[in-house]
Amino acid sequence: MLMKKGSAIIFWIDQEFRSSIPLLLVEGIFYSKGLYPMILENTTRDELLKIADYCEAKAIFVFSKHKKLIDMPHQKWKLYHMTAEKLEQFVFSFAGLSEQKINIRQAVENYQTATTIINTSVEGGLADE
Repeated sequence: MLMKKGSAIIFWIDQEFRSSIPLLLVEGIFYSKGLYPMILENTTRDELLKIADYCEAKAIFVFSKHKKLIDMPHQKWKLYHMTAEKLEQFVFSFAGLSEQKINIRQAVENYQTATTIINTSVEGGLADE
């Protein structure tokens, strides 16, 4: 599949989200809008940033239970964080809308973090605090 430059986004997930129906639905919604999520788990922060830089990602979405925040070296990407509960609310916010009426940019505004990203644990996955 060919991707337009800058149409990639990163979904950095805790293992518990791997088989999550809401995550699969959100992934499909993003695809329908021409955004191509790359799902990463068990990836260190440094690896994540290298991948995001290489694929010229527009945004990084972090799906995890807890936030442990650290400063980003530079603000290259828009960063978002969702817990399982927030992910479900996000999916249900589209109930009754046609695909044409979904505005992803507006829908994700509430989940944006300013200049921080989730830290990784020693094992290389997302930290649970």
